[in-house]
Amino acid sequence: MGQSHIQGHARGGRLNKLYPSVAALKADIQCYKDILAVSQGGSWWKRQHALLVAGDASECADAAYTPGGEFAYPMVVSFTEQELALMASNQFSITLREILCIHHLVQVLLEMDPASIQHNRLRYEIDSQAGWYNVMGMKGNETTFPIVKQLLLLCAQSDVDLETVWRPRSDAHQQVADFWSKVEDSSDFKLNFQVYDELISDPLLAGYKPVLDAFASSTNTKVAGSFYSKFYCPGSKGVDAMIHPWATSEALGLAGLVFINGPFSMMGAIISKT
Repeated sequence: MGQSHIQGHARGGRLNKLYPSVAALKADIQCYKDILAVSQGGSWWKRQHALLVAGDASECADAAYTPGGEFAYPMVVSFTEQELALMASNQFSITLREILCIHHLVQVLLEMDPASIQHNRLRYEIDSQAGWYNVMGMKGNETTFPIVKQLLLLCAQSDVDLETVWRPRSDAHQQVADFWSKVEDSSDFKLNFQVYDELISDPLLAGYKPVLDAFASSTNTKVAGSFYSKFYCPGSKGVDAMIHPWATSEALGLAGLVFINGPFSMMGAIISKT
């Protein structure tokens, strides 16, 4: 009876997209159990606000920064070509973008400085009421709900007490976050993949491949998980390639090549560093 009851409701509307089968519903129940299992017993209610971050998403990127100045650079994650195409066809909503921004932020903080949020509280200011409601209520539709679950499970597994707070767009913190989400970065370009493949296939390289991308972002890097970026973003080894080592044995303990495709305005400094 329980199964037919669920299926009957699923046929009626939005639930048939969230739960096309009983197996999908059972998977979500297991997800809730996993979140409870790793968070149960945590004294989150005793924690003070450890880190305040304000974030926003635009038509170009999602961005976040620390109003208190704890981190010198903002996080800026440009949207991929696929995401921009989905946005053009109204399949990449602002609510989804706002929730992805929080997910990207938690990823970046855990990679960059886990002590800043692990076993602590992360207070995130957001100007999307729908995004705030989805995260706080663990709700959403067929596109936002999967990201909400990933976000909350990541926080639970990492012992991060995530608190989202709604702020109006006119709020001073939101205005700064909005600025960073719309900043035009002329250095955010990438070499055509076909040209890149031809370059690294050159016999003169004797089969060596790049193990570090000196000037990149999470959306254009040629060496995933091993690159320097202009802003904080998922997978970055550090911000500002000019202050980090490029010798791969020193930077990563690996023998290989460094791919350098920096801004034209910095070519003089790049040649001097190399």
